[in-house]
Amino acid sequence: MHIKKRLLIVEDQPEAAGVLAMMAQQFDCQTLVADCGMSALDIASWWNPDVVTIDLGLPDIDGLKVAAALRPKLPAAKLVAVSGKQPDQSMLAAAGFDCYLQKPICLDRLKEALADC
Repeated sequence: MHIKKRLLIVEDQPEAAGVLAMMAQQFDCQTLVADCGMSALDIASWWNPDVVTIDLGLPDIDGLKVAAALRPKLPAAKLVAVSGKQPDQSMLAAAGFDCYLQKPICLDRLKEALADC
């Protein structure tokens, strides 16, 4: 029996979330989308995702704070920062992120981010 990876996409822009979800289907991922940080924290508490992509510019809670809150609750999950701007790598590491994807996200970089989960 094949078990799909669970990908939680935390993205407030519906078009960007949809594109990311479509790309993830190519890698046989089961996806859910949270449009804000509070929703992401709620979904992660019951869904236990393998990978969480988190836009750093969320409307309610900063993406760094979302990652910091998720890291202790999801120690085995891969947390992926997503942004259109180049963030400070030390801030990403301190928040618990494993890697970073620059917008617009290309398929090869997403594949790398989903690897080893």
